Amino acid sequence: MMRQLKLTLHKEQKCFIGKTETGFDFLGYQMNPRQRLHPSAESIKRLTIRYRRLYEQGVNVERLRQYVVRWCCWLWDGLQGRVSREVGMERYWVWLSL
Repeated sequence: MMRQLKLTLHKEQKCFIGKTETGFDFLGYQMNPRQRLHPSAESIKRLTIRYRRLYEQGVNVERLRQYVVRWCCWLWDGLQGRVSREVGMERYWVWLSL
């Protein structure tokens, strides 16, 4: 998968040594040879933390929605359609709004 995406790892930093069959996190995505790309658990955690921080600061609903839309744009557009869109923006929005 790394060759398909034309990505390389730094020779000295953040090198993964082991089997990649179970997948691994890279640049905010969960990479798995048997699946399309998904956001990593860490990416979703950061989305949630930043969303809650904005909410606590009292920003309006439109600003919160813009944040989620932009995050989804990053998620989907970053790798030219290789990312799963199973969970649409509306589902992230509803999930965060609960």
